[in-house]
Amino acid sequence: MTKKQAAGRAKVGITLDDVINAAFDVLAKGGLAKLSTRAIAGELGVSMNTVMWHIRTKDRLLDALANAVLEEVDLENLPEEWDEQVIELLQRLRRA
Repeated sequence: MTKKQAAGRAKVGITLDDVINAAFDVLAKGGLAKLSTRAIAGELGVSMNTVMWHIRTKDRLLDALANAVLEEVDLENLPEEWDEQVIELLQRLRRA
């Protein structure tokens, strides 16, 4: 077993949330162009296979990132009028 494999096994407790958080860190540092399985694995200190086990494909990773952003949008205390609701939701989404 290589040192890298041993390090990956030591971090067996990696979750999808850990992968998503690491992906956001990669995005913050280098933008979408730098987002890769290799970069996320490096951020977590695990093998690329460990990351792939959680995300399967880049499309699924992007979906998970989008869902994580949408979960941050507060849906409470929206204005009464539909057009004002749309404006408020878009502003909240942008802040998220």
